[in-house]
Order: sequence, then C-alpha cells, then structure tokens
Amino acid sequence: MAAHPNAAVQDVAEQVADHMSAILAFFKPGARITVLVRTPGMPTVDFVLTSDDLPEAIAALTRRREGDDTVRGDVLSGASR
Repeated sequence: MAAHPNAAVQDVAEQVADHMSAILAFFKPGARITVLVRTPGMPTVDFVLTSDDLPEAIAALTRRREGDDTVRGDVLSGASR
C-alpha cells in the first residue's frame, strides 16, 4: 500500500487493512474485499480501501442494488459455515 501523505489517514488505512485480512480468512482463497466509509454530505472525506479492481467492486454494489445474482440473508438463515 502506498503511503498516504496524512499520517493519521495512513494509520487508519493500515489498521483497516489488518481487519480486512482477518475478514478474508473466512472466505475462499481469491476473494476480494472493499471497505467504504462515507460521511453523508462530506464526499471529500470518503474512505475506500480495496483489494479489488474498483470497477469490479462498483459492479458488485450495482448487482446488490439491482438484486441480480445476489444471495439474500434470508436464504442463509440457519445455515452453518
């Protein structure tokens, strides 16, 4: 990861990256992860950290919004890992 010029942002990015790695351990190898933190009304402070190509992450969000090819939570209820 390239260093961010703001040390506080860099620190947050490193800590979030550690959590992203921990989360990915629950998924099959090759899975990608994207973290988006938004502050409504303040688009200049949006935080995005991803191991994916951003267009692919956007496509996943679009699929979720449109309901195509997604697994709904109620389908997984009662399922075990």
